[in-house]
Amino acid sequence: MPRRLVQQGTLQRLAHRGIVARVLTQQAFISGLPFEMVMEADISDLRVEAVRDWYRQIKGRVDDYLNVYEQAKTPEDFLSTYGALTGECPVVSCVTPAQVEHNFFAEKKRCYDAVMLGEGEIWEQLVESKKGKQEREAEFQSLLAWLQQEDLSPIPSDASKFIHGNRYSRKPADIKSRLKQLFEPVKALGKRAREVDREMREAGAHQLVVEGAGVIRERIAEAKQQQSLMDFDGLVEQLHASLSGDNGPELVRILSAQYPVALVDEFQDTDPRQYAIFDSVYNDREATAFYMIGDPKQAVYAFRGGDVFAYLKARDDA
Repeated sequence: MPRRLVQQGTLQRLAHRGIVARVLTQQAFISGLPFEMVMEADISDLRVEAVRDWYRQIKGRVDDYLNVYEQAKTPEDFLSTYGALTGECPVVSCVTPAQVEHNFFAEKKRCYDAVMLGEGEIWEQLVESKKGKQEREAEFQSLLAWLQQEDLSPIPSDASKFIHGNRYSRKPADIKSRLKQLFEPVKALGKRAREVDREMREAGAHQLVVEGAGVIRERIAEAKQQQSLMDFDGLVEQLHASLSGDNGPELVRILSAQYPVALVDEFQDTDPRQYAIFDSVYNDREATAFYMIGDPKQAVYAFRGGDVFAYLKARDDA
């Protein structure tokens, strides 16, 4: 089968939506689609109502609700920001508050270990040789104590003074360079300590959003099933499942005979399931051709599942 991945051009576009709906309509029996199904339905109202239900559900959990409210104040805001998560079969992961905390503590330990490796030089250059030795020693001990604590407290002011650049700015260049190399990660950690509470709140909100999106998807799916509705994501999922099912080989044979040549414009906005559909029909089949036209720099449909990695896989397969 000839395959060509062409940069953006003027060739006529083959609309995914139209071809998928036509295939499912014409091959309803083989694809397992109920005959009473309303295809390409506008389910935006169902989606908004499902999000509203979830907002009402978490309103009794005040901390959770306020966490989500910081990210999206209304169900409409939620859909504007996280709408892609409420579609069919998204692959979703997020950093959890526990991971933020773990990463912060791990960075503290790395900084502590590095400082202890340079302890001799730090003591000699910044404590032992100074007039205010007792004060410097107390600052150093405060720094070490903070780095060993598994908490999210900010760096103490006396520890922050100890690692300030003016403490070693007049040292010889080689010593100054080594001390700077030791203390720069600690300074960065001290700066991050001022933001870690916000990171924890955001991670908590994102975790709630991912969990909520699962609940919302279930409610949307139930409503669509009850009302025999199928939107575009559902059409794609149904055809993908049909091609992967028991009747898949027969459906592939029919489609490759009915549509021996396919041309997909704006291919950079194709998601992995859509590409898998075309790949199933046209891969290694005689007397067929599949042409893909796209430019990854113009990818705009990430919110609808468009995936530049699908484009790159197609490019490598071509």
